Amino acid sequence: MLQRELKALRHQLQWLQRQVFGRKSEKLVFESPDQLRLDFGEENEAPEPPETETISCERRKRGRGDSVTDHGLRFSKDVPVKVIELSAPELSGDNSDEYEVVGEQITRRLAQRPASYLVLEYHR
Repeated sequence: MLQRELKALRHQLQWLQRQVFGRKSEKLVFESPDQLRLDFGEENEAPEPPETETISCERRKRGRGDSVTDHGLRFSKDVPVKVIELSAPELSGDNSDEYEVVGEQITRRLAQRPASYLVLEYHR
């Protein structure tokens, strides 16, 4: 029994040593030709930096300028809206009169029915 326990403990120790001191992919050292070498007694010359080229470009900002509504939805008024009221759990308990609603947050998500669309509007 002691031999088995000693063998198990040695196996654990070897595994731990491999994990701590073993070779890991993060510890790999790659030779870089751009890196200076230390040649004690000789002067090292820094490699010349590569030539650079300046490139400029123009890009359109993506905005909501073509939105149909002021909330950024690109659908007309004929798309039905289903309003889903989500109340805070604090407002439906014994101490509900101690709370005051100071604001409401509205989130809109686009839901698709087969061959139709519906806007889900959550009021919190």
